[in-house]
Amino acid sequence: MDTAKILKSDFLDILFEDRNKNYGAYELRKKYDKRVRNSILGTAALALLIVGSYFVYLNLKADNSEKNTKPVIEDIKLEDVKLPDDPKTPPPPPPPPAPPRR
Repeated sequence: MDTAKILKSDFLDILFEDRNKNYGAYELRKKYDKRVRNSILGTAALALLIVGSYFVYLNLKADNSEKNTKPVIEDIKLEDVKLPDDPKTPPPPPPPPAPPRR
């Protein structure tokens, strides 16, 4: 390659000058920056979507729980409670039998 062309050429063009550019490595390296940018943007968008949906879920859950958990107090009527008499205590168990004598 001429010295004038070297200064104006891209690094990849110099690297793949006498090599097969159709093999695939040239194309992968040529579009590397674009693929990295797209992958970072895609990952960031996915992370924002997950975090955002989590916060939306928490807000919806909080709104529903506030509406459903407030009890409605109606008129309360107090009545005297009649307690049952003391239950009869069962008789104590009989004493164990005496051991036999020899």
